[in-house]
Amino acid sequence: MEFSEDYQKMLDLHEQAHKEGAVRNLNGEDIETEGRKIFEGSELLPMLPTIKEIKDDLNLTSLLDYGCGKANAYYLAFELDGVIHPNAYQYLGIAPAAVHLYDPCVEQFRSKPRQEQTYDIVVCTDVLEHIPEQDVDTVIEEMVYHANKLMVFKIAAHESFTKFKGGTNVHATVKPPSWWFDKIIRIATESGRTILLHIEVEERESGSDGKRSHISRHIVNQGNKNGNTG
Repeated sequence: MEFSEDYQKMLDLHEQAHKEGAVRNLNGEDIETEGRKIFEGSELLPMLPTIKEIKDDLNLTSLLDYGCGKANAYYLAFELDGVIHPNAYQYLGIAPAAVHLYDPCVEQFRSKPRQEQTYDIVVCTDVLEHIPEQDVDTVIEEMVYHANKLMVFKIAAHESFTKFKGGTNVHATVKPPSWWFDKIIRIATESGRTILLHIEVEERESGSDGKRSHISRHIVNQGNKNGNTG
């Protein structure tokens, strides 16, 4: 698959931020944030209950986290609903050997899955909005290529409070929920495989720091659609 020059530039900026940090705007003030606190993979955490529920219901056993960032949740304890969990592997009940962590901007996770490899679950959280618009289709196609039964997306439909040190916002593609729903469903349908899609797109409420999530579940190539927003 071929990507644009802008895509490679964004990868370079993300890799640099992982190492050297970025600038976050907190309460109207720009604050230098060190690299170890950038792109930690924390957006996975609120999606874990959804992933686990569907995983257990469908008896899924393997997972690809596409754009995992530093993947801290897989190695560090975290709290959900007042309970401390040792890591995402144990929370989900999936063996580490059955999980592939991929992020082209993090050295230890730079290896792509084998070309012929598919996974029961493909997870993509806080990734697609970082991709230049002309490359979004290609990235989704690559993920769908490795998806076997379930794909879970979490996408921000707003600019980020984080900027690269040169001033560029880390969210390169800001589009409304319907744009993301239509695109992901179309590309997944073109695969010809039956895949359950769970897509959450988060909008920032106008005039406030509040956010609203729009959710769509869609089974492609099975004629069964259940979409909702909330």
